Amino acid sequence: GWLRLRRRVTAIVLAFTLGLGTNVVFLAHAVPVAAVTDNSSVFTFKNTSSFGGRDMVQNYTPPAGTATNCPTGLSVNWTCSFTSDTFTTGQTMSAGTAQADLYVENQPTGPTNDYSNGYTFVASAGSVSSIALTKMANLQSGDVIIAHISLRGGTSNGTITKPSASWNLVDRIDSGTSVTLAVYSLVAGSSEPASYTWSWSSGAVRAVGIMRNFAGVDPNAPVDGHAGATESSASTTHVAPSVNAAYANEMRVVGIADASNNTCNTISGWNLTSGFSSGSGGGSSQVNGSFFYATTYLPAGPTGTLTATCGNDIAATHQLTLKPTPTPSCTVTATLKKTTPIQLRADSTATMDSGTSLVLDTPAGTQQDDLMVAIVAGNGTTGMTPPGGWTQTSSAAGGGAWQYTYRRIATASEPATYTWSFDTTGRVAAWMGSYIGVNTASPYDASVQANQNGTTHTTGNLTTNSANELLVVAFSLAASATFTTPSGLVPEAAVSSGGSPAESLAVFDTIQSNAGAVGQKTSTSSASAQGFNIVSAFRPIASNTVTLGTATMSLGSITSPTLQSVSIATSAATFATGDRLVLDVSVPNDGANCGVRLSYDEAATPSKLTVATIVPEGIAGLLLLAPALPVGLRWWKRRRP
Repeated sequence: GWLRLRRRVTAIVLAFTLGLGTNVVFLAHAVPVAAVTDNSSVFTFKNTSSFGGRDMVQNYTPPAGTATNCPTGLSVNWTCSFTSDTFTTGQTMSAGTAQADLYVENQPTGPTNDYSNGYTFVASAGSVSSIALTKMANLQSGDVIIAHISLRGGTSNGTITKPSASWNLVDRIDSGTSVTLAVYSLVAGSSEPASYTWSWSSGAVRAVGIMRNFAGVDPNAPVDGHAGATESSASTTHVAPSVNAAYANEMRVVGIADASNNTCNTISGWNLTSGFSSGSGGGSSQVNGSFFYATTYLPAGPTGTLTATCGNDIAATHQLTLKPTPTPSCTVTATLKKTTPIQLRADSTATMDSGTSLVLDTPAGTQQDDLMVAIVAGNGTTGMTPPGGWTQTSSAAGGGAWQYTYRRIATASEPATYTWSFDTTGRVAAWMGSYIGVNTASPYDASVQANQNGTTHTTGNLTTNSANELLVVAFSLAASATFTTPSGLVPEAAVSSGGSPAESLAVFDTIQSNAGAVGQKTSTSSASAQGFNIVSAFRPIASNTVTLGTATMSLGSITSPTLQSVSIATSAATFATGDRLVLDVSVPNDGANCGVRLSYDEAATPSKLTVATIVPEGIAGLLLLAPALPVGLRWWKRRRP
């Protein structure tokens, strides 16, 4: 109408407004997955496993209550994966930025001993005036080394010269003229010498040197509390004094130098490194050095004493605490991926009430390279012969009943049916399914079978060796019965034969998002009889997962679940039917800086992922042109004769 009235500018403005409004309304409802109500670009983490692992769903607001944690406790070296619903063919995601809003806490355990860096010790073979300790093979810059030098002679040893000015004398304890324990610390630099040498002015004595390195220690003030204790009479028990730890989670280190060749006993909660001198003269002329460090951590305050049992002799003892890094920095990685998980294309069922052959239809639409799985269960029959080209995956039998699982990779030309033959008549229930996205070269990973007589049926323990594997779980029973759906599984089929006793079969499946232990699955049958269950795991195609983007963030000390956001630059993606988005949140094996836990699915901790708007392929260009259509119409009208 406006065009007819030749109000051109006004018409153009109205056309652009209408077109832009159409774009906004469409885009707001174009994201991304199959369910018609899923029209938001926000995926909120939910404590369910409908999509093969931990879910992230649209249009979901977590209720108030108790948050779900992943992992359950503060920990290191973990990955938690969250999976979306499925997309449909033709949907695309433009390159852009996704944002992960994560409620996390970080409470590192404190200093740690790095076993790969090791330790060194030297016990002199005779009377010496110096001792050299070799640098740890993999010493890292910033590690703190604690060295214990144990000498016979006590105060008569004179001055002890340290390797360099970089070493700090923590304490020297002389128990009369019997024994000396000198304790030193060093913050390792980027270039350390091959060895460190201590010497003393008194001349030749027996000596033991021990040193260990620790990570996660404050390099500016590594040693916090420290104290030594002397002894004046021989005893088999030696007590290191209590010191005060100003901070929680400090590492405790204890040294004991005793005037004998008897190694100290081990102590629960502590690790012990020890060495003793050797050579002529017997134990009365030797010295033992024992180095303990705690494997448990305490709150701030007094550490308490440590008592060790060694030789019946005079000793010098010492305890110190190592201060944790004041500002831990834990690198958390968030990775957004597109994955094409294994999914069931189609299936078929069949039963045999009597007779010696069972015919199973090839599932409709089966295509080349599909994984075909057949599960056949029965009773009363003997001597089963499968059709050619099928490989037996697993079996269970007993009490006149049985269950078998077979597999094959579909060829370009599959027959309409497959026939299983039996030597004698009986009752059989069977299922066949064709799956998309399975590794065709090496589809089968593992399986486990179990049998129970009754109404409760629980699968055995199974471990998968790769992520996103297909689990096919089948329960069978020598009776006419139904089965409840185990938690975390999707029901695919339930079928029962006639005859007496009948044979019933129920098939379920799911995707195991992470490699590792598979939780046991329990189903309850409506009748009590001899039953079997088999869990079979199949590997996905390696190329099924494409990384769209990854980003990291650094966590300091966080004492309660706190929102931390990370932006992920993502590449463009085109989706096929069945594709999903997966967000992996990973924490490294760094106990000095990391003790992380993720909270989600609670009103105060709604961890979530926000992605760019996704629209059906081919629509975006039309939407962008929509505002120009009235202008084009005006141009066309002006050109009419």
